Amino acid sequence: MKRGSIPTRKSDQGGYSGSQWVPRLVSCGRLLVDTFVSSKELVRETSYDLGHLAKRQLKTARVDYDDDMLPEIYKTSEKLLQLVNHTETDTFLTFKLMLHFNILPLTK
Repeated sequence: MKRGSIPTRKSDQGGYSGSQWVPRLVSCGRLLVDTFVSSKELVRETSYDLGHLAKRQLKTARVDYDDDMLPEIYKTSEKLLQLVNHTETDTFLTFKLMLHFNILPLTK
């Protein structure tokens, strides 16, 4: 679906309600794969966050960034590039988990 702008959540008087409304509008007509929910259905773990699943299932270590560190990261371009690299790594780990659990055939 072509969109000129991303839908936003209207006020209570506007009629849209619930936190699921906007994601459903944005992802309408697209295959949405949620590795977090799917991993809860497929494996039994003590935690389902990305770091824990990557360590246990993929045998890969992941570095966490604390939200309190974000203002410091934006002060230098070097640290900002490290954050971009970290985000790219997280995306790659999510993709590897999707392949590891064979989620795509189960989702469609």
